[in-house]
Amino acid sequence: TFYVNNAVVNTVTSGTENGGSFPYIYNTAITDDVTIKVVATDAEGGESTATKTIKFVGKSYYGIVSAEVGEPTESIIKTMNSTLKDTKRYVYSGITTDWGKVCYAYPSEFGVLSSIKDDINNLNYTSSFAKTTATVDGITYNVYTQIDPSAATDVQITFA
Repeated sequence: TFYVNNAVVNTVTSGTENGGSFPYIYNTAITDDVTIKVVATDAEGGESTATKTIKFVGKSYYGIVSAEVGEPTESIIKTMNSTLKDTKRYVYSGITTDWGKVCYAYPSEFGVLSSIKDDINNLNYTSSFAKTTATVDGITYNVYTQIDPSAATDVQITFA
């Protein structure tokens, strides 16, 4: 018997007399954490259970937006680089811009940032970024965009 979040989604009863493999394909889009459990029961009532939790993680986006951008839209955010991670903290390395704005967006469920820093040069940029929110693929994102455009070559900023 196959379960998703403790709800039965499939049961195999025929062709099981000699054991074997019995795949179940989960075709539902994962938009939240999902626990999949399989319970195998033998002819004498003995059971064996296997459980796996799949953690849903929305993409985090980072990049440079043009100087004219105030509040990045979903379409602008989706043009930036993306990464999968399960925390708001991100170290953005190799930042090079010619009068653009650094932007970082991540699922709001991770909370708000407490600092935006260049740790290498001991510079605090937290007050140089504006926080907005945007919806990307149905998920609410915290979006931090540099307030004023700047020029930079090979800078590293830690968002935490």
